[in-house]
Amino acid sequence: MKPHKGKLVKWWKHYPLPQFGSEGLGYLILGIFVDHPEFAGEFGNTSWVISHNEETGEIETANSRYTLIGQPIKEPFRGDKDTQ
Repeated sequence: MKPHKGKLVKWWKHYPLPQFGSEGLGYLILGIFVDHPEFAGEFGNTSWVISHNEETGEIETANSRYTLIGQPIKEPFRGDKDTQ
């Protein structure tokens, strides 16, 4: 089982631009790491999300597991969609 690296607050989904490719569910989570062993209190992003339980906030990424606290603070960034 992958390590649980803590909680994220003030988060949202980020679908990167097409040139960055896509894995898993196609998005990352951006937010503030609450208690990450290396990045506590810092803004950052997860690796690709491969599973997301919307009810519990639990996500599994390519490297770790996290718990999302609260609701997203804004709509997902959709770099993967044509915005013209």
